[in-house]
Amino acid sequence: MADRSFVLIISEDTHAATVENIGRKLLELNGQGVHSGARSMDAVLSDVLQGIRDKVLLKTSLTPAALEHLLKQHLRGDFKRCTIEWMSAG
Repeated sequence: MADRSFVLIISEDTHAATVENIGRKLLELNGQGVHSGARSMDAVLSDVLQGIRDKVLLKTSLTPAALEHLLKQHLRGDFKRCTIEWMSAG
């Protein structure tokens, strides 16, 4: 399957420490089916890692169901603070 872009949206009312935690966990997923494309993963996540950004554009070759499963498993309880928005191909 070709890479598809998605935006991970973190709820605006999430505390900065939780946003930072989500950023660290996303960084750990680099190379496990989730990546950032042209820029390095830590550059893409720099604001999230500081707890000041609530949206991040990433790419995956996983199916939507597989990506959701991976994020639920890796983010655990923090996943309920997130929404996945798939970008259209055209």
